[in-house]
Amino acid sequence: MIPQWTSEASQVTTESTDLVGDGLAPGEARRFIRSTWRKYRLDEVCFDDAILIVSELVTNAVNHTKSGQGGTVALTVLVGEDCLLLVVGDEGALSNPRRPDRSDLMHVSSETGRGLALVNELSSTWGWYPLDHAINGRVVWAQIPAKVGSRTPAYQPV
Repeated sequence: MIPQWTSEASQVTTESTDLVGDGLAPGEARRFIRSTWRKYRLDEVCFDDAILIVSELVTNAVNHTKSGQGGTVALTVLVGEDCLLLVVGDEGALSNPRRPDRSDLMHVSSETGRGLALVNELSSTWGWYPLDHAINGRVVWAQIPAKVGSRTPAYQPV
């Protein structure tokens, strides 16, 4: 189940992968985003935002849900003409994601706890919803602007 999407796109393409819920999952997720970015020649302006958002969402799934206890993390990217929807499915936990406030970014000495605050700042919108019950899994998603086919190749033959 994908949230109501605000893309103006007439055509939406979906790319998906399942990741083993371990410490390697965030790196695998970043590689998946890089390959998707190249495949669709997406605008490079939001590339770093997409990498950081996916890293944070997948890391949270591994560290705070059953996915990190021998489970899996599902990563889906919906590519529209004007934006991307980054969707991370996990196997659930006893607690739910909390929408951060600005003070969450102020704790500069903390080594953890800023992930969703960064997602909140970098995405145009984000949210989550349970699959059946939060204890059985949930989906956390973030939307970012990105233009399909707008990147020009670094090298063009003469």
